[in-house]
Amino acid sequence: MEDKDEFKPKLQTESSGGNGPGGKTRIGANTPSESGGPKRVQFDKCLTVKELASKMSLSETTIIKVLFHLGVPRTVNQIVELPLARQTAHVLGYEIIET
Repeated sequence: MEDKDEFKPKLQTESSGGNGPGGKTRIGANTPSESGGPKRVQFDKCLTVKELASKMSLSETTIIKVLFHLGVPRTVNQIVELPLARQTAHVLGYEIIET
């Protein structure tokens, strides 16, 4: 059984084709951004899962999976509190810009 302190979920799509047949999304290490540096995102209020996904240019499903692995299940229209949004962005390899 894993120690909860060691469990830090990071979503990474395997090279075998994404989420379709033969491919799967797994929890693993940070994925580097395409530009080589960290992606940046800024939050100043609570957001819905859909708004958070839009701000980060990700699918709602990706955000929901990360939240689920953090122990906070949410649906696409539910609110994600500001600290949780920042934690989710950090898990996905984003740099948070303070306001």
